[in-house]
Amino acid sequence: MRKSLLTYRFLCATVLLVYAALDVHAQQVPATDLYFNNLFFVNPAKAGDAPSTQLALFNRRQWTGIEGAPVTSCVSVDMPVKNNFGIGFNFSHDQINFLRNVKCSLAAKYKLQVAKDHYLSLGIQGSMYDAYLNFNNVKVDDYSDGILMLGNNNNAIALGVDLGLNYQYRKLELGLFHAQAFNNSAQSYFAKTLNAYRLMPHYGAYAIYRFALKSNLALQPRVGLRYLPGVFMQADLGAMLDWNSKFGLGLLYRTQESMSLSFKYKASDLITFYYSYGIGTQGIANYSGGTHEFLLLFTLKKQVPVEEVENRKIQLDSLDAAVKKLNDKTKVLDSINVALDARVKALEEMQVKYLDSLEILQMIKDQMHPKTKEDSALGALQIGERYVIENIHFEFNSYVIKDESKPILDNVVKYLGFYGRVELEVDGHTDFVGSNEANMILSFNRAKSVCAYLTQHGISSARLTYKGYGEIAPVATNETDEGRAKNRRIEFIVTAR
Repeated sequence: MRKSLLTYRFLCATVLLVYAALDVHAQQVPATDLYFNNLFFVNPAKAGDAPSTQLALFNRRQWTGIEGAPVTSCVSVDMPVKNNFGIGFNFSHDQINFLRNVKCSLAAKYKLQVAKDHYLSLGIQGSMYDAYLNFNNVKVDDYSDGILMLGNNNNAIALGVDLGLNYQYRKLELGLFHAQAFNNSAQSYFAKTLNAYRLMPHYGAYAIYRFALKSNLALQPRVGLRYLPGVFMQADLGAMLDWNSKFGLGLLYRTQESMSLSFKYKASDLITFYYSYGIGTQGIANYSGGTHEFLLLFTLKKQVPVEEVENRKIQLDSLDAAVKKLNDKTKVLDSINVALDARVKALEEMQVKYLDSLEILQMIKDQMHPKTKEDSALGALQIGERYVIENIHFEFNSYVIKDESKPILDNVVKYLGFYGRVELEVDGHTDFVGSNEANMILSFNRAKSVCAYLTQHGISSARLTYKGYGEIAPVATNETDEGRAKNRRIEFIVTAR
């Protein structure tokens, strides 16, 4: 009965054809609610953007409850290759009533660093479209209807090229894509049925920003735009709230069409599941049960050869040993620094006493012929006190003792000879002229040179120690010649007697 077929076609057309008139073209780049979670669906510049191979399985059931409503399925695989290249493959299948559209795509991407933390990816994708009529699910009473005589082999095949850009700066990502860039006027005809099936140019853009609210909570605002010249323009506004990189809850509003709520669950490092439920905001929303989308993302990590694993283990062991050795050295340096800081603090707190070398000779005489017991007890250098016995001079920027200072050291030799149990620490100090490192070395060598002179004149080296403090313990200002002269000094400290 011809009336039955006409009734079916009329009912479907009443609800669907107004929308399908757009979708015949719009579905060439499906407007999914979950595309932000796998941008390779829309932009070839995202091919191989993940560090390892990704497999995506997608299904979208639009306007459920209406017979012949659009159903979209997609499989994509993309992977990185050497030298900042990435490749990907997309296969999608759309069905809108008795019109089906199959698309196969092959994409390539090149990523370059344009500045520090700034990356730009360029993508290109070649696609083949096969649109055909399928009457397998048409319910009719009269199978002699002329339109059925056309069969399921009425198809239109076309080729298309898609272009894409993706820019990334730290947590910000921007993208542009142009689908059917060079085939806007290409036409293929269905025999005796539709007037033409023509590839239409699509333009799109998106912006994503990722930032942390707390240590385990992150927010990802998203904005998208799709434009089909002369047909429609749509904007997507949404966000995804992510907890511990495991669970996520998203909201998306699409102008003039729908609003959707999505859910994310990351089962493991290999599998992530997404689900979205959308409701229409106008028109056909009153006749449908909503839109359901499912997305499964598989991260396929490469198997590392056994030899490489062993080499990595050896490298890690060597690195661990080096780190341990470095930590040990750091601990030693820390203890040296602590001791040095304590020593410098002690030096700053102690007062320097200036003596004429003849005064130490007088100490010997007082000890030999004391007038009182108090004179005998005080007639010696005290333990822990800092003494500058005149000011011992050296050649310029050298540790060679000047001849004029040797008589001073001779008196020190006499003192140590009389007090046979006295032990001395000899400390070298400089002004701040020159680098700290050079001054440290110079002060050390000058103290060592004084001890060498005392040893050469009969004092046991076991009674002497020497240290260099460079410029870190001044006793006067370094802004005047007089102050700098006082800071260039040799100090003697009695450590035992």
